[in-house]
Amino acid sequence: MQPTPPKKIKITPTESLDFYVKKLGHETKFTQKFNLLKLSTKFIITNVSNNPEGLLGSIFEYCIDQSLLENHERQMEPDQLGCIISSQNLDSDIWIPVREITSNTIDSILNQFLKVAQSKKQDNGMLWGAPFLVSITTIQRDGLNSRTVHGSGRELQTIHHRINEQNLIKIRNTDTYCLFHALMATFVHAIFSWPRWKFYDYLHSRRGMKQLLENDVLELMEEIGAEFNQEVYCAEEWVPRVVDLWNTVNRGWFKVYIFGDLGENLFINTGLIILISL
Repeated sequence: MQPTPPKKIKITPTESLDFYVKKLGHETKFTQKFNLLKLSTKFIITNVSNNPEGLLGSIFEYCIDQSLLENHERQMEPDQLGCIISSQNLDSDIWIPVREITSNTIDSILNQFLKVAQSKKQDNGMLWGAPFLVSITTIQRDGLNSRTVHGSGRELQTIHHRINEQNLIKIRNTDTYCLFHALMATFVHAIFSWPRWKFYDYLHSRRGMKQLLENDVLELMEEIGAEFNQEVYCAEEWVPRVVDLWNTVNRGWFKVYIFGDLGENLFINTGLIILISL
């Protein structure tokens, strides 16, 4: 007997989709340490519905409900949810950032999908004719272990690193978002083959790059559900969410290593060295 599912979203019977959609398989990944579950389900549309928007909404609802059931079986009650829709028919994945779960979650996903479809001058048949993947990522923030590594704009004592100073990306911010500044700047440096002058302008908010890093940081925080203007941000809580976000978009390319002042691979509450591995 299956456990009673969480009552946040009404279950859509699988039978109501079977005439239009064939489920090709699914994969579940659960990270207990970070209360994070990712359920990826592959479908193919076999018959065109007279109500394509309703069909898409039912598919998203089914995926969300299955994800909530998987969480419930693990005694988890997630409060945040994000979605990625992938298909060879799409120029790029359609990505709905991690947000609080509400009664409007399904509508938000559907509206974002239709908004992207409209911007690409495509209709609701953009998933027709090829398999597509719906990946639901859920997070239960309650009970997360927030212990040590903090990001803030405080003054730090001089640190003698054992690596070449020219190889460091130094973050000098006046807010408490230095953890996200470090992640974003290192991400951009690793991904884009910018000349040194262009990255310097990005890092120091100069010329045509003015405020771009700051805006990217705020957007990243919003996408992972980090509230603004907190006193500290613990890396053990937020770095895994950033990495999962990047990897859902970039198919598992990224690993983040955080080192302390003396080079040890530990979470401590002083200066940080963040390395991104591709």
